[in-house]
Amino acid sequence: MGQLGLVQLCVRSRASRYSRVARWMGVEDWWNTMAYSGPSVPVSPDVRKLLLKSLKARPWDREQFESRGLYGRELGLDWVAESKLEARILVWHVATELYLYWFNKDQLPLPLPAAGAGVADLVEVAQSLSSYMLFLLASRPHMLPPDASRNDYLVVCYALTTHERYSTADDLLSSLQRFADALWANNSAPEYELRCKNTNRRGYKVLRGGCSLAAFLIHHQHQEDSSSSSSSSPAGGTGTLEMICRVWAQMLCCVADECSANSHAKQLSGGGEFLTVVALVAKFMRSKRLSWHLHIESQRTDEW
Repeated sequence: MGQLGLVQLCVRSRASRYSRVARWMGVEDWWNTMAYSGPSVPVSPDVRKLLLKSLKARPWDREQFESRGLYGRELGLDWVAESKLEARILVWHVATELYLYWFNKDQLPLPLPAAGAGVADLVEVAQSLSSYMLFLLASRPHMLPPDASRNDYLVVCYALTTHERYSTADDLLSSLQRFADALWANNSAPEYELRCKNTNRRGYKVLRGGCSLAAFLIHHQHQEDSSSSSSSSPAGGTGTLEMICRVWAQMLCCVADECSANSHAKQLSGGGEFLTVVALVAKFMRSKRLSWHLHIESQRTDEW
């Protein structure tokens, strides 16, 4: 799976002399996407297992997200569920980056088993799926649904690279987390604001949505940890992290299902894409005739 992280891209682009030259030549977006995409990562057994579970749990619609309380009115995020796919990818990517930044500092340093068995694997799954979806948005927009666009991605990149002040990834993540904490304390009038609020309202809206969602996820994790402590559980709760992984898996399955056959075929000529594999597996699992032809027993299907 290809990988692209918004924070790392913005930090490296801002510090790079080559990016400034590319900006002067009018090819900054192309250069940044090519130069700062991370190396592809193998599809881990945990990712495969999660995606197969998600493929069995169709449909992947708004109710799946609403059932988890992530787009409630108390968060002011109803617009996310009603927005286009690219905005949802960006909001969830920002939220995942911030949640994992907090989690790696606050939870993973705990000695095992206090940190929980398999937590590192869940972190890897969440990170890889989040980065893969952003990679598709930035580098493979033709594989997203026909009405998807890269415009919001470009606007958010511009907001972070032009208006915010930072020199390292930790600086930027700390600033975004501070904004998330301020939103959680007072959503209508946070005491700390991003500098792009008045200069890039479209990018600010996406970043605010991502930070609000991150604050909710962190608060949800705190509640989970408190419940684990009160029940004398030896391990901290991983339900929030598992929920993030499931959301990304469902989003990936939805994109694979809605990608056109022509787009899948076009990408095959360039070496193929993991999204196509997911789409083929989904098609296979829905086809009773194909299952009968290949003598797939019902017990085998249930294992998937």
